[in-house]
Amino acid sequence: MTMNDREIHYQSQIKELQTQRDQYLLELQDHQSRLIQLQRGINKALQQREVEIEQQIKEFKNELERVHGQLSEVRQEKMKLDDTNNTLKQNLQRLEAELQDREKTQNMAMNEREIHYQSQIKEFQTTRDQSLIDIQDLQLELHQMTDTIGNLNRDNKKLQNDLNER
Repeated sequence: MTMNDREIHYQSQIKELQTQRDQYLLELQDHQSRLIQLQRGINKALQQREVEIEQQIKEFKNELERVHGQLSEVRQEKMKLDDTNNTLKQNLQRLEAELQDREKTQNMAMNEREIHYQSQIKEFQTTRDQSLIDIQDLQLELHQMTDTIGNLNRDNKKLQNDLNER
């Protein structure tokens, strides 16, 4: 093999390695783009879930304030009835029993809602945790690809140095 043939052969190998490097870089960019899209999707989903939970909490608080307002009104009404007419004690006792039933029903409903909200929060946390694991996996893959590209660059430089020395 003559010197010219060797140079052609090495140049061909260099071009081949450069082509591979370019392909790896394109793949890396593609993975980075996918990773960014996944991250945006995850962030958007998390924000959306946070907004939904905040809205549910806000509705729950409004409902609770309304219930407290009703409870306060009923208690005031009870006091007026006690002050104005002791003869209506039987009716008042009946109203108190109804109030207690209403409170029990409302408390049971609030407890069910709270259990439901806690369940949703746990589901969102599980989804978030899985998303974080997926992100870590993608970051590990990205790191491995970066290492591979670094190795290819070193090999390329080594080949270029070998070519330059010859």
